[in-house]
Amino acid sequence: PYHLHQCYLSASFTELFANACVEALNQGLLALLSDVEIAHRFYAGQSDAIRLFRNKAQLIQMIEEMEQPDFYQLNEKNLALASRYSLETVAQIYRELLDRNF
Repeated sequence: PYHLHQCYLSASFTELFANACVEALNQGLLALLSDVEIAHRFYAGQSDAIRLFRNKAQLIQMIEEMEQPDFYQLNEKNLALASRYSLETVAQIYRELLDRNF
């Protein structure tokens, strides 16, 4: 139930696809992601509204910043990014991948 939350948090050591993150972005959540390859850094490069943290201290600082009354995060980029990964689009990408001859 993403509508009950304000932020998606992932502290993974590795992340290949980050499908749950894309789902959360599509519901308008902000994202705090660990600074790891592949998916977290890729998505962060696509949207200024996704913030990466490298350690516990940075994560705590980002959460505290989000608690401030004057904190404002434009989320349109997250929604635009997530819209590029609709079920139909992702299914087509998987079909093309499965049809390849390796």
